[in-house]
Amino acid sequence: MSKTPPASAEPELTAIGITCEGGRFALPEKAAEVVRRASVFSGGKRHFEKVRDLLPEGARWIDIGGDIEKTLRAYDRHLDTGGGTIVIFASGDPLFYGIGSTIKKLRPERKLKVFRAPNSIETLLSKAETVCENIAFASVHGRDWHELDAALIAGGKFTGLLTDAVNSPDSAAQRMIEYGFENYGSVTGENLGEKDEKIRSLTLKETAQSDFRQPCAVIIEKIAEPERKEKQFETLPDRPGMITKQPARTRAVERLEVENLEHLWDIGFCTGSVSIEARRRNPRVRVTAFEKNPLCEKLIEKNSKNFSAPGIKVVMGDFFKSSPEKLPAPDSVFIGGHGGRLGEMMEILGKITRPGGKIVLNSVTEESGKTFRARAVESGFKFEARETAGNIEILSAVKK
Repeated sequence: MSKTPPASAEPELTAIGITCEGGRFALPEKAAEVVRRASVFSGGKRHFEKVRDLLPEGARWIDIGGDIEKTLRAYDRHLDTGGGTIVIFASGDPLFYGIGSTIKKLRPERKLKVFRAPNSIETLLSKAETVCENIAFASVHGRDWHELDAALIAGGKFTGLLTDAVNSPDSAAQRMIEYGFENYGSVTGENLGEKDEKIRSLTLKETAQSDFRQPCAVIIEKIAEPERKEKQFETLPDRPGMITKQPARTRAVERLEVENLEHLWDIGFCTGSVSIEARRRNPRVRVTAFEKNPLCEKLIEKNSKNFSAPGIKVVMGDFFKSSPEKLPAPDSVFIGGHGGRLGEMMEILGKITRPGGKIVLNSVTEESGKTFRARAVESGFKFEARETAGNIEILSAVKK
């Protein structure tokens, strides 16, 4: 276990943001003295090449690679055996999706000092002379698409995006076009501050068809509001009525209180209408949607693209065989289908759902309503409310 240092101790970790211009790097004021006093340093390979001539003779270097936990354990071993301050070099602001924020999250007990510098998005905004008062930030660097998806659904005018070689600017643009976010342009900044720096202003289509060197920061700008069209959910060809109708869907989503959720499960998604409405209402909620009918997989994909709701995680197959206990626990659950096994399903959900989370069922039979009420109590829930929308009974219960 890492030790908590006394309040008066020197910083165990000092993160220094460095900037470059014309290939020459610069340290923040007062950081040079910190470097002169230290003997243990850390950073990525790019940082080592930049600062190697500054390091004292005999200095130790701890490389920051793909396994960040391995790096943090190396820090722990050094510090827990009485070693001095580790100086960590980072590009730009260490607290902007950088090593500083990682340390604060994974090693909050460590005493950390940070020398901040402009982050890559700030640098790109300045160099491109882009005027924006409000900008959202997202990173897909070593991550999934969730933050970009959330920013796009939220609909802000500007989004600053950090990319990598896999989740690249062209891949991001292709995804945006695929999900109907076509009314955007971009400014891209490759190798900012280096001699081969390249800044381009592109249409979204040009971005999707271009190649980019890393590191590459991107500013995505909404050029115009999308054209509003009346849209309909696609349904199963032979069962057009198999969809949660708008009034019942709206009330169910309100009962789930999706605005406050981090993770929602939609069991028996069919067309995906509840999952999609939840994503549109709360861009940051992670939705996991379950369905056993193989025809519905293409259906939710089409509807997600039609309604610009990317990022829904789809789990196909029998819910009871999908090892739900191994997935991130839901805050709340919507039950759109249960295959006649509602009691068993609620027993499983009672063991998984987080305290305070809700289960909502749109019941079409008296029997399922009775089962819901009885098994809710048995499974650790408190029955909350009943209301109707047409011939649908909307039932909800809260996890104790």
